[in-house]
Amino acid sequence: MQENRPVIRSGPPIAIAVLILITAASPAFGVARFQRADPPPSDTVLFSSPEMLEAWLEVDLERLLADVGNDRHEHLGRWSHMNGDGTTTEMSVFVRTRGNFRRQPEICSFPPLRLRFRDDQIGSTLFANQDKLKLVTHCRTDDREYQQYLLEEYLLYEVYQIVSDVSFRVRLARVTYADRRQNLPRIMRGAFFLEDKDAMAARLGGTIVKKGERAGELDAATTATLEVFQYLIGNVDWSVDDHDNIEVVEIGGVYHPVPVDFDLAGVIAPPYAEPNEALGVRRVGDRVFRGACRPRGELDAALSRFNERKDDIYALYRSFPLLEDGRRERALAYYDEFFDIIGDDQRIEREFTARCP
Repeated sequence: MQENRPVIRSGPPIAIAVLILITAASPAFGVARFQRADPPPSDTVLFSSPEMLEAWLEVDLERLLADVGNDRHEHLGRWSHMNGDGTTTEMSVFVRTRGNFRRQPEICSFPPLRLRFRDDQIGSTLFANQDKLKLVTHCRTDDREYQQYLLEEYLLYEVYQIVSDVSFRVRLARVTYADRRQNLPRIMRGAFFLEDKDAMAARLGGTIVKKGERAGELDAATTATLEVFQYLIGNVDWSVDDHDNIEVVEIGGVYHPVPVDFDLAGVIAPPYAEPNEALGVRRVGDRVFRGACRPRGELDAALSRFNERKDDIYALYRSFPLLEDGRRERALAYYDEFFDIIGDDQRIEREFTARCP
């Protein structure tokens, strides 16, 4: 596997350094460096860098991709990644498919993955202090647009980090998947690692709360920020009470909800997204505020946070070189509508508080 790896040369910031086509039908996915506004502090190596990670996974890919039933298994593979100094680290990894919706073959031909590394091999590597990690993948190999959907979901995690400190971290990667038995062609696509929930909670000085175990009310400021964020991105696929795409972290006796999984957000609108008419969503992309009725002062404080961070959010999209111009402009136009709404008191009343007593 080593001799077949592409040669990667570093490039200037905010630029695509290399474009590599795996097959004639494969989309180009370049190695990029970019700097988002105000990166969060990090206590683990993997999530401390804004650079895309160059990596390779060799496994029995054919069997792995077929193992999407309820009784799934781990598949032994070989993981390699390039370090900042140009050297390569290799180690064993156990890989299994994961997820619910995106694990269905009719939805994604390439499901999300979970990687488990051996403690005796991660040592002082980029994966030090990591155990099981979720890898969000491209869903469909034969459709270029799905690569863009993945990048947009990655950016939504970055957006939430801009408006909230109580958030998951992510690390963008370009992964070359090689079938150990060579029955499938190599696949090179973008992906991103999602911080483990327990690691996220520990980084924030807290612990994950299981469903039904919360002993107090959610922090008002954190919750209002989450609710407005979900409205910003046009996402209704979440529920705090059911822990649906929400983790709850207890920090010093205070409970904070943390959102996860944004692939169905209206700002992305992938083909498999469907409107939820039960919630008043008649078409994908329609915004519906699912937040609680709260004092106007709490809502205004959350809206002000988004207004204060608007320039940072737009700068994130404009400085991200891998997103196609059309997708970038579509997203920013979608956000323009949000900021128009929260800049108009009558529209705030109609969208956020009219249903409240």
